[in-house]
Amino acid sequence: MNLIALIMAGGKSSRMGGLNEKPLIKICGKSMLERVIEAVKGVKSVSKIVIAVSKYTPKTREEATRLSIEIIDTSGEDYVFDMQYAIKKLQAKYVLVLNSDLPFLNSALINEIITHYMECGKPTLMVAVPSKKLEELGFKTSLKITINGYEITPVGINLLDGSQIDKGELEQEVMIINNVKPLLNINTIEDLELIKKICF
Repeated sequence: MNLIALIMAGGKSSRMGGLNEKPLIKICGKSMLERVIEAVKGVKSVSKIVIAVSKYTPKTREEATRLSIEIIDTSGEDYVFDMQYAIKKLQAKYVLVLNSDLPFLNSALINEIITHYMECGKPTLMVAVPSKKLEELGFKTSLKITINGYEITPVGINLLDGSQIDKGELEQEVMIINNVKPLLNINTIEDLELIKKICF
């Protein structure tokens, strides 16, 4: 399986109240970007890691270079557009797309996601968690999707067949994971404070 991991790290982080570039925020003593990279490096089926950066994340670019990770320049203006652009440029059969703000992600869970994708037979997979479980931890869930009356929140992990990126809307598998801690991500200052409390 020729699988490339694409870490999205070029956004403006406009909801972070002027803090430094979000991928470089340290959680439990280590930047979120480095934590995601470490999780991916523990996955044998990933052949290459690439980080999507932009003019909004120059320090993230420097950090990726320091860590000897390949980079792709994107606009930083629109997540979906940048993701599609990067996937086309990579020309990869399979692409695992990850947000850079998943500080508790681990290799074992990534392996589970890859296995689920390969078994489902669909061209795309989206990972989500129950919205209620996030809310119970104090996280605000601005993005919710209802499936069979069940509210879920996407966590910023997708796996897809890159060769079909230009074919419009594709059939999608939704993988719902009940253990939310490894999939907690940071969108706001409030999220950051909640995440920091989990470290202790």
